[in-house]
Amino acid sequence: MAAAARSGYVARRENIIAVGNSGTGKSHIALGLGLAACQKGLSVGFIAAAALVHQLIEARDEKRLFRLQRQLAGYKLLIIEELG
Repeated sequence: MAAAARSGYVARRENIIAVGNSGTGKSHIALGLGLAACQKGLSVGFIAAAALVHQLIEARDEKRLFRLQRQLAGYKLLIIEELG
């Protein structure tokens, strides 16, 4: 995990997927990776999966989906929490 904290995966455009039972520290690790990326000057977004889906549907319905997609693409690191 120390290598991931150096944020090299961001430059390589690699994904990190944390899977495990509730209470095993996945969110804590995600926040740590996000903080490490922020400390390196990278733009970081953090959003719950359900909220992201809601925003995407709302943006589509309001004909502003492209703007939201551009906003999300502007982050060097986008952390999406709680997929399950």
